[in-house]
Amino acid sequence: MPDLDPSPDAPMGKYAMWLGHWQPRFNAFTTQVEVVLHGSFDATESAARGPNEAVRAGLKELEGYETAVAVKDAGWGPGAVAHEALTYAHAAAVVRGCSFPLSPSLSAKRLQQLLPFVGGFTARIIHQLLTTGSCEQLECFRANQPVRNSQGQLRPGTAGGAARAAFVKLPGVGPALAEVWEALYSLRYSGDLLSGTVSAEELEEMRAFLLASLAKVTGVSNGWRLQIVGGGRRSSAVHDVDYLVGHEADDSLLAGLVGKLYAHMVAAGRVVPEEEGFCRVQRSRMPGYKEKARMDVLLGRFDSNHQMDHYDHLWCIHISPAGRRRRWDLMFIPASFWPMAVVGW
Repeated sequence: MPDLDPSPDAPMGKYAMWLGHWQPRFNAFTTQVEVVLHGSFDATESAARGPNEAVRAGLKELEGYETAVAVKDAGWGPGAVAHEALTYAHAAAVVRGCSFPLSPSLSAKRLQQLLPFVGGFTARIIHQLLTTGSCEQLECFRANQPVRNSQGQLRPGTAGGAARAAFVKLPGVGPALAEVWEALYSLRYSGDLLSGTVSAEELEEMRAFLLASLAKVTGVSNGWRLQIVGGGRRSSAVHDVDYLVGHEADDSLLAGLVGKLYAHMVAAGRVVPEEEGFCRVQRSRMPGYKEKARMDVLLGRFDSNHQMDHYDHLWCIHISPAGRRRRWDLMFIPASFWPMAVVGW
């Protein structure tokens, strides 16, 4: 218990038990940072407090996975951080600095009240670690499966966590390269993905299936335009297929299309779902893009890739009727952007 009970009106008084001591001047603290700066983070002391260090180890493992899957994209700016990894890093430090042994009898809600910098979602993870020695997020990462966010939704881009965490330990390998390696290394379909150039027959089959799928999910059969780009357009050897997708007369058909198309093709057994292999669905980055681009030009900020990264897209593994797997990238392009996209890809 604290050496001195905090004042009843002390804004940070609820963290006195975590801190393990209290001084009158602490009653004026208004932020969690001020409290944490007076904590003790000695590993030996923490190890003597029952399960605290075991919980910290689980949180540090989660931090490592989150760092490995934090691939920078067009939404990142200079100095950006992996927020999920930082959340677990904060929680791991707070658990080590806790002055009392954590107990499974403490509910997630109570843990959130007692521990600074620990929100409801992280408190539930800590409670799972205390009661079972593991948690859903850890088990998913360890099994190279995607994890779920606080709303219970699968988080795109988090599959392959264990493999990617191993890759980033190698010199010169960052999260982006680790993601590419994991996609090539861990899928049991890698033989298909790496063997041989996509044939003309495969291209036609993929094109026909895509057109049929577009008609199915939108109710519109005519006016779709598909442009093969990348190595396939340049007649170079390719193991994947890249398509630009648009409509000649109605850009409104593209709104929400990527999610509907993905769901339809997975249900049809023609695309590997995101929980089983490489897949990335990006949607709704177009709104406000023109204004952002205008400001970037005015401020002299230029990025060689971001102008192509705001489109909705689906990067996935296509399954042919014969069961063969191929990388398949679909970019959904409004009519006003079509010429630039064709040239850019």
